[in-house]
Amino acid sequence: MCAIVGIIKKSEKVNFEGLKKMADVMSYRGPDEEGYFLEENIGLAHKRLSIIEIK
Repeated sequence: MCAIVGIIKKSEKVNFEGLKKMADVMSYRGPDEEGYFLEENIGLAHKRLSIIEIK
């Protein structure tokens, strides 16, 4: 499973700390991997999440 978050701002740069906070909300699933993309007013983050089996 994967989770993706993003921010788009019209007139200012995206703050990495804000983007990281958004992505960290998904960390309870035990991320296997993560990545970030920042360019001026666009920020994207992804986390590849561990699969939790329901028994």
